[in-house]
Amino acid sequence: MVKALANQGHEIASHGYGHELVYSQSPKLFRNDVRRAKQILEDLTGMAVLGYRAPSFSISSQSQWALSILVEEGHTYDSSIYNRFHRCHNSSQENEFFEIETSVGKIWEIPPSTVNIMGIQIPVAGGGYFRLFPYAASKAFLNRLQGQGSTFVMYLHPWEIDPGQPRMEGPWLSKFRHYLNLGKTQKRLDRLLTDFRFRPLREAVSSEEIDRRKSLFLNANGGLPKAHEILTHRLKVDHSPETYLP
Repeated sequence: MVKALANQGHEIASHGYGHELVYSQSPKLFRNDVRRAKQILEDLTGMAVLGYRAPSFSISSQSQWALSILVEEGHTYDSSIYNRFHRCHNSSQENEFFEIETSVGKIWEIPPSTVNIMGIQIPVAGGGYFRLFPYAASKAFLNRLQGQGSTFVMYLHPWEIDPGQPRMEGPWLSKFRHYLNLGKTQKRLDRLLTDFRFRPLREAVSSEEIDRRKSLFLNANGGLPKAHEILTHRLKVDHSPETYLP
């Protein structure tokens, strides 16, 4: 399947090998996991794997060290810092790419999309949120981001388009999160792909696009000191994966 997707022109990025929370691992274990996943994917596709997303968005204030390891292992961008449900006064800054300077080099952070509603960043990037909101609401949120000039970054799990999957027993909240509107996801995805155009993230971090976004981000946020303040705030956001929809 990975080979087929790559041959169709889709970008293949890494979600890790063992799907373990980053902050529950030691740096050594994390490095081994990242390296193993990257090597397997590159062997399958014959292409460099540039992107990484941590399981459950688990790069947080407890695991900032992971970004340096990603740089050392050859990743040029990450999409693991999710600014959901925290306060923000700027309607568009939270959806912009930003560059992180680690002790071993730079890496681009591409946050999943949120929409500012009454000063709170509401997640609209997909997964459980795409299943929770009616499609009309998701489309309105996306049009709002598009109108602001923000890039929409979405995710979806393969199991979310499989309504016939076996039903597992467990806490009611976990079952609600997992099985909510599974039968509607495929049709919503089809409509999304008709209504909007998407591109691989590796194109969004090309050198030309990076230069353009760097200028826009710094100008929109009062220069480097303010941009650093925004980044620092993002990295300090507490991570509570069990509190929110996946």
